[in-house]
Amino acid sequence: MKLNELLKFDLTLKLVKNPEWPEEILAISALDGLYENSFIFIKNGKFLEKFLPHLELARKQKLGLIIDEKFYSLTNAEFKAQIETLPWIITSPNIPLSLTVLSKPFYDLKTKGMNT
Repeated sequence: MKLNELLKFDLTLKLVKNPEWPEEILAISALDGLYENSFIFIKNGKFLEKFLPHLELARKQKLGLIIDEKFYSLTNAEFKAQIETLPWIITSPNIPLSLTVLSKPFYDLKTKGMNT
């Protein structure tokens, strides 16, 4: 799925960095398993602190970021400079809702053809 297609599933998302990301987005990652050409959700400082040690790997694996809009706006310049090294960044006003809405298309792709 391309980045512009991903944005169509949740109209509340706002692209902060790299609207022209050309590569396919293949999955949603979690902190305990980062996958190439995927993305991760960051809701607050607790999740950001857990994610930062994996930042170099995330860059190498072309990981995107969906981060809470309010948290992102309050994040200090040092943290912003670190996370803005990722290929693309999107903000969400409601991370739990975005996680739910964006999980479905990836689930559908994964299970397509399993029940035929």
